[in-house]
Amino acid sequence: MRKFILIMGLLIPMAIAAQQINQYEYWIDSDYSTCTTINIVPVTDATVSFQYNAASLNNGIHTLNIRFKDSNNKWSTAQTDYFYKTTTTGGTNNITSYEYWFDNMFDTRTTENASSPSADVNITKKLDVSTLSNGVHTLNIRIKDATGQWSTVQTDYFYKTTSVAGANNIVSYEYWFDDMFDTRAIESISTPNIDISLLKNIDISALAANTFHTINIRFQDGTGQWSAVQTDKFKYCTEQYEAPVISGNTVVSSGQKLQLSALSSDIETTIYKWSGPNNFAYTGADISVSSMDVNKTGTYTCVAIKGTSVCDTSLIASVNVSIAVLPSAAGNISGTTPVCQGQTSVTYTVPAISNATSYAWTLPVGASGTSTTNSITVDFGIAAKNGNITVKGVNENGSGTASNKSIVVNAKPTAPVIVQNGSLLLSDIQTGNQWYDQSGIITNQTNQFYAVTNDGNYYAKVIVSGCTSDASNIITIGTITGLNDLNPMDDFSSVTAYPNPATSMLAVDNMDKNVMKKITISSLQGVVLYQTQTLETTCSIPTEKYIAGVYILHIVSENKTIVTRFVKK
Repeated sequence: MRKFILIMGLLIPMAIAAQQINQYEYWIDSDYSTCTTINIVPVTDATVSFQYNAASLNNGIHTLNIRFKDSNNKWSTAQTDYFYKTTTTGGTNNITSYEYWFDNMFDTRTTENASSPSADVNITKKLDVSTLSNGVHTLNIRIKDATGQWSTVQTDYFYKTTSVAGANNIVSYEYWFDDMFDTRAIESISTPNIDISLLKNIDISALAANTFHTINIRFQDGTGQWSAVQTDKFKYCTEQYEAPVISGNTVVSSGQKLQLSALSSDIETTIYKWSGPNNFAYTGADISVSSMDVNKTGTYTCVAIKGTSVCDTSLIASVNVSIAVLPSAAGNISGTTPVCQGQTSVTYTVPAISNATSYAWTLPVGASGTSTTNSITVDFGIAAKNGNITVKGVNENGSGTASNKSIVVNAKPTAPVIVQNGSLLLSDIQTGNQWYDQSGIITNQTNQFYAVTNDGNYYAKVIVSGCTSDASNIITIGTITGLNDLNPMDDFSSVTAYPNPATSMLAVDNMDKNVMKKITISSLQGVVLYQTQTLETTCSIPTEKYIAGVYILHIVSENKTIVTRFVKK
């Protein structure tokens, strides 16, 4: 698709100085029926910029026609410019080279290649003019695209003088209003220089009020040569009509609605006229632009109007509107899960988030920690619960999309209580035990009971799902006086108890016949759970109702005792 951009600065003479341009229309070739009309904020000098879609035009030469309308509904004469339309193929309209020459010396032209072919090329180059005579000359330049087509020639005038050290320093300037050259004021420069900055209060009280005027200025160098005259237009009003105040959110998220309002302090204001990017124009105090995107960003201006005279249009108010750049979506959070109640100093991290100036973290119930960076250290309290850790990027425009990580918080096991029975230590927790002595962990000792073989200080902890309880009470073992597995007495040397560990039944076998025997089963705490007497050599004891643990078996006969332990699974 071929488009061209037109930028025109036009001064349209009006019969009455108070008239201003408020509209223009343009069309291609002689097809006026397709003209496009654009409203603008009333101004005396109009600079317009627009894109035209030339895809439907044939290749070749065409004309662009434009005319302007003033506040009296009078149209200017049409102005016409020529342009050449070609078919655009990727890269074919890139500028590949250019050539330039002075005056009418085309045969002496210089050709240069563009270092990086592009649709737009900025050329900055020092040219040798030493062979040219002093006086007025022209510089001519044209450019060529990738298809070999040359542009029209652009010509600029310049004045060549002999360079003398210090001679081109600006030494004075003079200025005057409108066409009153005879009333010009001449000022000397205190420190002559090639570049000067002027800041000066000028009395304009003698000028006609409530109308437009021009100020003209030119500069003189050390050789006595004067520069071309520079002219600017201004409006002289005896009372300043202040610009309206614009309110609203000037930073808008992509896809959202822009809403701006204007309010003038002058109660006589009746009209507000807005202009903005992409030929935006609106009349009214409030504007609303839906579905904001980057093409709708830029400067929005508004003037207040209370009448038809020159000074009935206020100064221009403007605001710059931009798209709010929010932080990017947060990435995946890395860190430990599951964790345990009471676990501390657990670190979680998210990759750096683009456009974020800070980070906002939230934690599960019972967890604590603070951070405004992409990493946080968390302590999980004893009452912490399962939940999500979330994080999102934050900047002055708002927050980005959050990321979350599900955290499983396992309960901290209850600390066990251990008891001693001779050389045997027993935990009141059936599973997950780990036994310790004064030197630390006892390797591979994870049963509910532990048979002590050395003097020392003993305790246990319970480990469930990777979470460790506090330590149990400590039992100190001195000289060991414990239980015999089976008392090696001659009368009972063959007695056996099986299976060990037992499940639903414990069998006691090989006891002496016709001898009364008292059989007792008790817990390690001394609670009697089973008791019987028998003359038989064998006895079966049901154990299915016993909880898992260690139990004591007593066999007593004629003042002789066997004491042993067995395990119930």
